[in-house]
Amino acid sequence: DEQRKEEEEEEPHAQEDMDSWVQCDKCTKWRRIPAKVAESLRDDQPWYCEHNPDPARASCSVAQELTNEQIDALNEDEDEEELDEGLEEERARRRRIPAVWQLIRDNIFLNRKRKQQEEDDVMICQCKPVWRGGDGCGPDCINRMLCIECVPGFCPCEDKCTNQVFTLKQYAKLEVRRAGAKGFGLFALEDIKKGQFIIEYIGEVLEEEEYLRRKDFYAEVGQRHYYFMNIGNGEVIDACRKGNRARFINHSCDPNCETQKWLARGELAIGLFATKDIAAQEELTFDYNFERYGDKPIR
Repeated sequence: DEQRKEEEEEEPHAQEDMDSWVQCDKCTKWRRIPAKVAESLRDDQPWYCEHNPDPARASCSVAQELTNEQIDALNEDEDEEELDEGLEEERARRRRIPAVWQLIRDNIFLNRKRKQQEEDDVMICQCKPVWRGGDGCGPDCINRMLCIECVPGFCPCEDKCTNQVFTLKQYAKLEVRRAGAKGFGLFALEDIKKGQFIIEYIGEVLEEEEYLRRKDFYAEVGQRHYYFMNIGNGEVIDACRKGNRARFINHSCDPNCETQKWLARGELAIGLFATKDIAAQEELTFDYNFERYGDKPIR
């Protein structure tokens, strides 16, 4: 009880010390906001500078506080601090809140530009339009069965198409909060049906060489958690420093979610899908042994 009381007393102080960074969907500048505010943001809603609680930087006309390189350096500084054996108390305190990370809405490709889908590459399904008795690209949609999203403007079901959940960011209502000894976890705020799309796993898309470099660096600085996900074609998603709420999903030997690889907007994408009915307030989990990327299972 005394230990729990001490943690509760220290928690507000720890929260004040930590910030997160979020990108404006209008001007693309990065803004520093309190971690608690970042946790309340929904991934499927746009965020603009005018939403910044700091009035000094609540306009797109105001310059970015730090360069992108300086923001990234904040993470590196924290990692280097953890190498100091004399900072055990500080390290323990920081583990009670999420590390500094930047909330992004789409994958960031570090070594190439995002693919531009050509008309000849678009897979058009054969579903009947709703006005002809179709079900809006339901379970029998050939694209859906092949894990390919329909493309707006090409689908016969037009705006009634239900096979564009990645593109439209039709995420379930989720929340990041404490999950006991595991640290932070991802929780459902609404009932989720078996097979339902929950959220896309988003981060920085790395080539193999950069993935190996980061893996060695994270091991060198003693980082406890890894956020790598193999997306295929020699590329890996790293959600350690930039990502969305999906990065907080924890491992379970009896998971209620799984990852699926889909072709969306001309790129491979990873989505979390429910493998069973999930009740509101239940934690979302998946099996790292099958999903995470690395030489050994990472937990």
